[in-house]
Amino acid sequence: MITRPKFEKARSIRHCCGLAGKRRLSVERKYDGEYCQVHINLSAGDDCIKIFSKSGRDSTSDRIGLHEALKASLRLGEVDCVIKKCCILEGELLVWNDRHHRIEPFHKIRKYVQRSGRYIGTSRDSPIEPDEHLMIMFYDVLLFDDIACISESLSTRRLRLRYLVQYIPGQADLENYEMIDFSFPDAYDKLSRAFARAITQRWEGLVLKAYDGPYFSLNGSHSHIKLKKDYIPGLGDTADFAIVGGRRDAKVEQELGIGKLLWTLFYI
Repeated sequence: MITRPKFEKARSIRHCCGLAGKRRLSVERKYDGEYCQVHINLSAGDDCIKIFSKSGRDSTSDRIGLHEALKASLRLGEVDCVIKKCCILEGELLVWNDRHHRIEPFHKIRKYVQRSGRYIGTSRDSPIEPDEHLMIMFYDVLLFDDIACISESLSTRRLRLRYLVQYIPGQADLENYEMIDFSFPDAYDKLSRAFARAITQRWEGLVLKAYDGPYFSLNGSHSHIKLKKDYIPGLGDTADFAIVGGRRDAKVEQELGIGKLLWTLFYI
């Protein structure tokens, strides 16, 4: 697996603009899915697909439900496949609903992806819906045959990605983006509108990447930026709550006047 670049966490719109400097940045939706680094090696025959998770673990078998979408979108085994030797791509594993034409919440992934051969936390989940299945949202290419793309600009890598990947509705897609030039004074307003749109549409947040920069930043000048509501004081989830106990108080039960109760007070 190729090591992922580091991300800076923006604590506000102004802080994000400060991290951006005078760069041109690609502003993308941050999907609430599972990171995939897909390695294709055609010399391996039927075992040409290998998938690594965010932690670097080999998740090829656990994510078997994604293999057909990868084969179809990359045209593996077809005469029009543009890959001659190998490639490495990045994307996000998501659950797609054909009936509602939407990406499903993150928690539904656990019904489709195993963890070292086991399904975890699914004992009380509803059955798998016939209209739901795994999909991948591609957003970068790191290697294409003999070309090491990590040294190329993001704009060039996007062009290669569009050449490599075939869009298949509900199975494989390419991430959309908006380009903001932070050397212009209207960058703050553009980013504010983009972030407001992300919050309104209940996205997890935004990711900003150097449009003219390489995959890796050796001196910190091309660092990627994450902008999430959770990172901003007063806007995000500042605490998680859980009920840890409870009891019945006869006095409270009488005051409520709604009949016999098993519980009247809860400890959180």
